[in-house]
Amino acid sequence: MKNEETIVKVISEILRVSERIFIAESLPIANNEGQRAHLELYNLRQEIFEALFGEKDDLHYFPLEKLEDFVERAGGRIVESGTFEPNLPHYLAYIPREYVAQIKDEKKRSELLKRWDRAYKKWKNGAEHLPVGWLVAER
Repeated sequence: MKNEETIVKVISEILRVSERIFIAESLPIANNEGQRAHLELYNLRQEIFEALFGEKDDLHYFPLEKLEDFVERAGGRIVESGTFEPNLPHYLAYIPREYVAQIKDEKKRSELLKRWDRAYKKWKNGAEHLPVGWLVAER
């Protein structure tokens, strides 16, 4: 989703048609090298998309407190919440280098290619899923 207002509207609509909602989302936290590798490559997405298309691709990982805030702003009441470590590989952060190579701004392209190469090397050696925040809410 492109902005926080949309997130609140979507949650509000879900709560309108359902008494309970369960949300599980990756958190912007890295507790080991594999998670740092995932996060480093994933976080380049925003700069790459902005340089290519003039806008970010979507909103990135939120802390659990922010997810809880969205639910409360949507009129929900948090029943319980927590975090867990999935202990799984996670390769969905990948964005092809070819995207970065298409950036017209030579200075930005060069900078992002260097950063992509460094992040990709770490990511290729073993990316891991970030900790997951979860919550149950009622209307």
